Amino acid sequence: MWCLQKAYQFLCLVLFFLNFLANLSSSSSSSIAQLCPHDEASALIQFKSSFSIHKTFSFSWFCEDVGIKSYPKTDSWNEVGYTAASIPIVNLQKLNLAFNYFTFSNMSSKFGEFASLEYLNLSQANFAGQVPSRISHLSKLVSLDLSRNDLQTLDKHTLKGLVHNLTEVSQLFLDQTDLSSINPNVLMNLSLSLKSLSLYQCGLRGKFPENIFYLPNLKLLNLGDNKNLCLSLPQFNRSSHLEILDLSNMNFSRELFDSIGWNLIPSKHLDLGSANISGSISKALGNLSKLNFLDLSGNSLSGKIPSSLIRNLTQLEFLNIGGNQLEGSIPDENSWQDSQVDVACGEGHFILLPWKEIEYLELSFNLIHGDLPIPPLQTRVFLISNNSFNGEISSLICSASSLAILDLSRNNLSGIIAQCFGNLSTLWTLNLGMNKFHGIIPPTFAKGCQLKNLNLNGNQLGGPLPRSVIHCGDLEVLDLGNNKINDTFPYWFGSLLLLQVLVLRSNQLQGSIHDTRSNLSFSKIQIFDLSSNYFTGPLPVRYIKSFKAMTNLEKDKSVRSYMGLEVGSGTFNSFSLEIAIKGLEIELVKVYTMLTSIDLSNNKFQGEIPYVIGKFNSLKGLNLSHNNLSGCIPYQ
Repeated sequence: MWCLQKAYQFLCLVLFFLNFLANLSSSSSSSIAQLCPHDEASALIQFKSSFSIHKTFSFSWFCEDVGIKSYPKTDSWNEVGYTAASIPIVNLQKLNLAFNYFTFSNMSSKFGEFASLEYLNLSQANFAGQVPSRISHLSKLVSLDLSRNDLQTLDKHTLKGLVHNLTEVSQLFLDQTDLSSINPNVLMNLSLSLKSLSLYQCGLRGKFPENIFYLPNLKLLNLGDNKNLCLSLPQFNRSSHLEILDLSNMNFSRELFDSIGWNLIPSKHLDLGSANISGSISKALGNLSKLNFLDLSGNSLSGKIPSSLIRNLTQLEFLNIGGNQLEGSIPDENSWQDSQVDVACGEGHFILLPWKEIEYLELSFNLIHGDLPIPPLQTRVFLISNNSFNGEISSLICSASSLAILDLSRNNLSGIIAQCFGNLSTLWTLNLGMNKFHGIIPPTFAKGCQLKNLNLNGNQLGGPLPRSVIHCGDLEVLDLGNNKINDTFPYWFGSLLLLQVLVLRSNQLQGSIHDTRSNLSFSKIQIFDLSSNYFTGPLPVRYIKSFKAMTNLEKDKSVRSYMGLEVGSGTFNSFSLEIAIKGLEIELVKVYTMLTSIDLSNNKFQGEIPYVIGKFNSLKGLNLSHNNLSGCIPYQ
């Protein structure tokens, strides 16, 4: 959503200039009215040409993950000789330079000369240093966004000017602007017109002025990640317009947490993630019946999930209560009344979760046990790893036909893996690792499979490797380690051209690896683990030579540092992996994109170590121990 917003803002600015130029070019021969007088039109073109465009710089990792093209960035403004008098743009009302790259230069004071500005957006543009005081002179501003310029500070004098002069402002965003030296009381006299105030990660300390909560038009308030800020929530009246409240990454008192369910009835969006809250979940949260977003993750909440949270919050689209110490089972039918459905069938007993609109649901890293709940039909992300759920997976789970991320790992689930998973064309990640599944891996992966991450590590799966996996042409991570798979080396996996991680360790794979019937390769492989099997013959030189990613691997600044998927609203789902380092099995909760490793240990390989391994200058880990190898150790 954030990237879509930035792309939309940029597009609006581009379309404005294109539309303006089209009218300007036809002004001498057409009766179409000009957008503005000729002198101001020329001034706009001159103003536009004073900006330098960096054509190669791009945040492509963020936008392309959600299908948005990333554009070149403005990196400097040649303001030499510029004044509002020399280049008059008297009626300029909107200026958006967000999401550019001004190379951590100081924000120019000459932005303060555009006296008619109503909308000014300089967010995420890589400005640094002090915000010029002349910005506070733009008294006609309705919207001001200076957020997410990480090295930017704002002094008391300038902030006072903003509060005093911006009498009509409705949107004020100063996220990640250093306000640590300013007493929050400076904010007491903010405009009554204010609808949105965002001060995320500003280093605020001291007591936050309570009167801001009473601003009659306030809809959004973000005070997240201000750990030294003290606040108390007043008694809201029913006419309060506050809808979005972010108090994440703060130091909450229990008293403050308990007051929210009573004092904040109208809110639609409540983020209390990592807010240092302990004790049980307040039943009063069930009073927030209009909520569509609730995040209580990363706290120390204990006890059971209150039934009121499930029974009353019927409009939820996002719920994250992961990373706590919640226990017990999902509330039963009597406590949910009509909000849930118990299903008893030949496969077992299952609970269908009630939220019809929910898209993101996370219960991971708790102590919850009992039957596996079935997510609602619209669910896209379902994360319940690291709990104690037991029993079998019902094929009913596949009725959630929009599932993109499904992580049921590290529970006590058993039985056979439902074959319908192979037919879920929307699925990107399927992680069923570290459970007690038996039987075979479903051979039903259909053409058009979208899987990027398949993790079945640490179960009791047997039988052969299914060839239908090659229908999943987007696979990047394939972890089938620590099972009982009985087969020869699956050379056809080489047709997975995007495959970066292949883990087949600790199975019952056997035979030599020397198939010459195919030219298929593993050119993108970075982690290749065949350890603790029964392979024989020489080391697979033919495949090892194709490991091009092991040589001269460089960090691409346009991609993230860890393997994973962007799942919307700024949420990133990291791939996890089980690997062995010096004989010790560990879980990598995040897989660094620069990690490279070859592990062929504990087999029956014989012969010499191929010379090509000595050329892998990006190789971080190599384990060939416990084989029958001979000859020299190669070096570059």
